[in-house]
Amino acid sequence: MPCPLYVQVLRVLLHRLSSGLASGALRPIRSVTHSARTMGSVVAALRQMSQARHAGKIVLSSAVASTTSTPSHPHPSSDPAQHLRGAGVLVTGGTGALGSLVASWLATQGAQHILLACRTGAIPSGSSLFDMFDPRSPLHATAVTAVRCDAAVAGEAAAAVRGLLASRGIPLACVMHAGGVLADAALANQTLRGAQAVAAPKLAALRAMQWDQLVLGGGGTGQLPHVLFSSVASLLGSPGQANYSAANAGLDAAAAALAARGVPAVSVQWGAWRHAGMALATAAKNEAAGVGALRPEQGLRGLEAVVAGCTVGSSPVVAVSPFDWPRFGAAAAASRQRLSPMLQHLVPTPAPGEEQGAKEAQARKDRTAGPPHKAKPATAQAISGRRAMDAATLRDEVRSRVSGVVFLQSSVSMYVQATYGCLAGPGLAS
Repeated sequence: MPCPLYVQVLRVLLHRLSSGLASGALRPIRSVTHSARTMGSVVAALRQMSQARHAGKIVLSSAVASTTSTPSHPHPSSDPAQHLRGAGVLVTGGTGALGSLVASWLATQGAQHILLACRTGAIPSGSSLFDMFDPRSPLHATAVTAVRCDAAVAGEAAAAVRGLLASRGIPLACVMHAGGVLADAALANQTLRGAQAVAAPKLAALRAMQWDQLVLGGGGTGQLPHVLFSSVASLLGSPGQANYSAANAGLDAAAAALAARGVPAVSVQWGAWRHAGMALATAAKNEAAGVGALRPEQGLRGLEAVVAGCTVGSSPVVAVSPFDWPRFGAAAAASRQRLSPMLQHLVPTPAPGEEQGAKEAQARKDRTAGPPHKAKPATAQAISGRRAMDAATLRDEVRSRVSGVVFLQSSVSMYVQATYGCLAGPGLAS
């Protein structure tokens, strides 16, 4: 008796499926396994499912963790950088002061080859990277290559990885995106050229590496960890750095978009580093406002925790910066700034006596300062004339004055949306 047609069709399909799986042409649907032994993992699994940030199955397992499980938050005692041993790491902006610290840390974690990409290909004089010639340094036992490469140009970073890592059979284990430049200007003086210059080593470089499929890893598996170096300026804002804040907010949004695709990516909003980094010039001012500077050992411990937690389903944006919350709150109150709602619960509320004492001190300061200066007649006339404007005229004037800044925000928003398909994370600074 001949087999029914549907049985024959099913047999052919199953044969094709098994052949594809055996040859590697087909892969099983990826699953993320959370341990049900802790409530935190259960909450993380439910949150991941509710946000639709997964492809495949989410599994809650009560069994003892095995090699197939992927905990949402690795235990601190586990090896945070096991995947780095014997592998290669690409660091964009790698010859700067911060990149040099990261390279030294990677060497202590057993990375086989550290690829430092920069636009000049040269190591600055006095850099700690020259410790590679000291037999006592961890860099001495590690292959360190500084390569001339503009990561913002599609193909250059991929060519460097192929020529220096893939050709030697060294797998790429992680990409650390540490590039950045400054083009500070007051809000009224922000320009499109300045915004593009600041965004290039961050957003443009990330987009170029997306095209090169470096972020998604070999074969598009989506398992290559990607650590983006953002700034606390994206979280708090920074006077004179609207373009820099916007570019870093774009990194935060990109990390959220990549995480939604199943890529283990995290954007780190770094605070200032002592003796290193671009925020060094404003470190003293930030310290007075309650935002401290990271000692190198503190920052590297933070980096270690970030790398350990860079898994599918983990938070795509974290901030690493020391805060003196009482001083931070006092500085905000003294400048009459309103704290962001997500920071208000961290700032201690002053006791009634302390609050009254602060008000009295401010009143004494105002009396000592004397009467306020009278405005010049021209200024007074300009103000009264502006008040007399109708709403439409006033709106047009404001738009004309801030059009460059508004365009800066819109261009960054559209850029990230066009590149990564969605916007997420903190709002873009204007």
